[in-house]
Amino acid sequence: MPLPNRENIVPKKSTKDIVYSEMLDLIVKGTLKPGEKLNEAELTDYFGVSRTPIREAIQLLKEVKLVQIIPGQSTIVETINLKDMDNCYLVLTNLQVFAIEQAFPNITEEDIEYLNILLDNFNIASRKNSLQDVVKLDNDFHDYLVNLSNNSYLIDIINMLQLHVTRLKYLYFDDEDMRKFSINEHKKILEFISEKNIEKTKDIMYNHWERVRKSSLKIADNKLNSKENKNN
Repeated sequence: MPLPNRENIVPKKSTKDIVYSEMLDLIVKGTLKPGEKLNEAELTDYFGVSRTPIREAIQLLKEVKLVQIIPGQSTIVETINLKDMDNCYLVLTNLQVFAIEQAFPNITEEDIEYLNILLDNFNIASRKNSLQDVVKLDNDFHDYLVNLSNNSYLIDIINMLQLHVTRLKYLYFDDEDMRKFSINEHKKILEFISEKNIEKTKDIMYNHWERVRKSSLKIADNKLNSKENKNN
């Protein structure tokens, strides 16, 4: 019985997975706003699918705490709770440090070269004020290092936490000074990696995420309060 070469098989995404991925993107970017009611009929029209994959996608979003289902009432986009976000950042900061420690022996010169390309593109996107590209490239930079840890459990946990902090990144990176801070800190991270100095790399990684945590929460607090005052 002839069988196809498995390497040539491209796994197809299910309708549920496609809807989930796109809805997640809309929530993280803020297109679907915190507290916004999700209308099932509108979503089926928008995606051109039946109600079943919409409901399945919503359940997946609920599992990662991006959607809240109120039984018998409505389904809403999860609000941004700054205390919860603070806790999320605290965990993520320490896991990022652990991840770079795990990844360190696996980092090659080719990896450093690729990370420098990402950083150059980050800089270009920042100068163009392309917020979506800035957020993506920042995530790509950190995700690449985390993936080098070769620890699937660690990677999965960090990916889940990143979903939540990325909601704040769209507020944080809207500030040009914050973009400059991150670019400079990414440069230092790569410098210490190139020098094979693991302790300095861990220190700058911790300090970087701590600064981002404090700045993100402050910026989010100001912007969210400003929106509330306008609505009142």
